[in-house]
Amino acid sequence: MNVKRIKSKLKLIILFILIPLFNSGELNAQGHHINTGLYYNLRDETINLNDSSFICFNSSDTLAFCSYIILDNNYIELFSPDPYKEALKGYAIKQNSTLIDSDSVRLCFNLPNYDSSTDSLIITISFGENYYSTFSSFKLSYSNNSNSIRIGRPFSIHNCYISIYQDFSNEIYKDDMYGSYYGIRNIDNLLELKLNGYNDNYEIYLPAISKSFFKRYYIDGEIVHLFNDTIKWRGKYWTKKTNNNYSYNDSHYSKKQNSKRLSGIYHIKGNTLESIHLSDSLFVYLWGIDTIAECHLVRNDNIFMEIYSSPPQTKARINSSIKNMKGNIDNKYIRFTFHIPNCQSPSLLIKLSFADSTDFLEYEHTFHYSQDNKTLFLLKDKLSNSFPKLCKISISLSEEEESYQDFYGTSYGIRHINNLIEFSLNSYKDDYVINLPSISEDLFNRYYIAGDYLLFKNNRIRWRGKFWKKTAH
Repeated sequence: MNVKRIKSKLKLIILFILIPLFNSGELNAQGHHINTGLYYNLRDETINLNDSSFICFNSSDTLAFCSYIILDNNYIELFSPDPYKEALKGYAIKQNSTLIDSDSVRLCFNLPNYDSSTDSLIITISFGENYYSTFSSFKLSYSNNSNSIRIGRPFSIHNCYISIYQDFSNEIYKDDMYGSYYGIRNIDNLLELKLNGYNDNYEIYLPAISKSFFKRYYIDGEIVHLFNDTIKWRGKYWTKKTNNNYSYNDSHYSKKQNSKRLSGIYHIKGNTLESIHLSDSLFVYLWGIDTIAECHLVRNDNIFMEIYSSPPQTKARINSSIKNMKGNIDNKYIRFTFHIPNCQSPSLLIKLSFADSTDFLEYEHTFHYSQDNKTLFLLKDKLSNSFPKLCKISISLSEEEESYQDFYGTSYGIRHINNLIEFSLNSYKDDYVINLPSISEDLFNRYYIAGDYLLFKNNRIRWRGKFWKKTAH
């Protein structure tokens, strides 16, 4: 039994019951009109807003395909299809007629639309009484040449659970300026297989799994702002194209108003773990005692509010320092010593980019940082002889860290902080000590919101498909 799928069905039932109640009175969508059509932005992204769907795409892919409900003339709320249902379109499980030993299990995967030459995929096979109490797991790094796994039979266990993960170790995807990835990284418990104890030799066909499947945005209730032939969504603007010019006017927009009456603590009914704390100008989303998001709060009108985060670089640079020690080193080298005392992750990558005075990129070098590997020596002959030279430092995680996820499996955290710091190199005694005390696992696990909206009415908030009621002032 797939718990996530049952929750998904229950959630949709509750959603259609509660939305009419929440939208009564001035939010009744009947009679409201929205401005449909094609909207464009400068990043080669197009939104097709028609009478029944909201589709965002670029020249190579469909990024989001959503239905929507109308909240009023200027706001709609988006909902995506369940990614589990999308992943299982056209799937088939076939028992291979070739007999294998009774003491083993063989699974062969066929993912015809996943290009394993450019992106790696990890398939996890777990055994247990149920998905939440598995006692053994095995991993297959899927490719066209490595698509099957043979496992010694776990005696007395007849339940097999299959999950699929996108491997991010070779490439980092970013969908906004904060380094957030809007797609999903994993599909937990996609398939449940009952072993029969005899000739457990299966072929599993999953034609819907592709790179596009993981890159697509699966949206569980997001509010989009429409005004003056313009769409604002996730901090970005799209506008209708007129004479090949893009223009928008939001002079009415983002007027700060007193939000004191909204201040307080909000919870979901029956859920004491998640909470929203509102003050005059701050939105804080907590999971237990952990701060997941901390955002600026702006009132658009009496009902809708916008939230947005400061970029992660702002927090990451707190108390940072760079000092040239001009130590006794061979002038053929540049030495970089990093001190990152509050991040214990073994998968921290530091990228150094070197540019000349015209900001032309000359060379890039990446190394794995750890508490035992803090120092990098770099030969100067890899760079041109022109000095001064600009060095830019970015930091990322090479492996997936545990982070909070939404209902559809979209991770809240980021994996990349681009252009964290930059400084000029000399041509003599380049021996730098770089202190970054604010880099931590918590920094990467935070939810950085480029732009989102809350709907407020009757001491309740609607955000990301959930209803939150004020429980304390």
